[in-house]
Amino acid sequence: IQKAFDDAASDLRKKTAANEAILKEKEKTQADILAFLQEHVRQAEQEKTLIKQEMQAVTEKSEVYLKEKIEAEEKAAAALKAQTDSETKAEAALNEKSEAENKAQKALTAQSEAEKAAAAALKSQADAEEKTRLALKAQEEAESKAEAALNEKNEAEAGIVKLREADAGRIKQLAGEAGRLNDELENAMALAEQNHTEKVSIEEKLTKLQENWEKYVTGA
Repeated sequence: IQKAFDDAASDLRKKTAANEAILKEKEKTQADILAFLQEHVRQAEQEKTLIKQEMQAVTEKSEVYLKEKIEAEEKAAAALKAQTDSETKAEAALNEKSEAENKAQKALTAQSEAEKAAAAALKSQADAEEKTRLALKAQEEAESKAEAALNEKNEAEAGIVKLREADAGRIKQLAGEAGRLNDELENAMALAEQNHTEKVSIEEKLTKLQENWEKYVTGA
């Protein structure tokens, strides 16, 4: 009986040692897998962060181009308003010149009766002509500014169109890569959780085996 007991105890110790060796090997394998998964998760997180940064840069660049377009449109609107004002002033000056010429003609016709009035009318005509010249000059400058502003606006709009066309494909690609990385990250985390569950189960089995062995040794 003692020999049978000793043989059983020896077999149990061998099995326990073998199970412990298997458990250690399993734990080492799981640790290696966990380390690999953690590194993969870390790399995926880094790549995901870089993609977010690049998408943010693209968005900021689009906002800058949009701001420039708005500023160009505002400049063009101001230039067009200045041109309209100049045209209004030029038209008023031309009307004033016409009236002055009419007055001068009337004054010349009645020069014998109103030389002073004629002189005043001529001066008024000269003043009106000077105003007309200045108004026409201002109109030309306003037209040049309006043309430059419109060209700037067109260039800004063309730049925004090119940027949107160039960035649309990149944003789509980045979104696809971000989705792929999210899927890989979720799969890696799920596998890590599964390995952890298996490790806990093996530890529970080993603990149960140890308890049974202690009960067997103590005769419980």
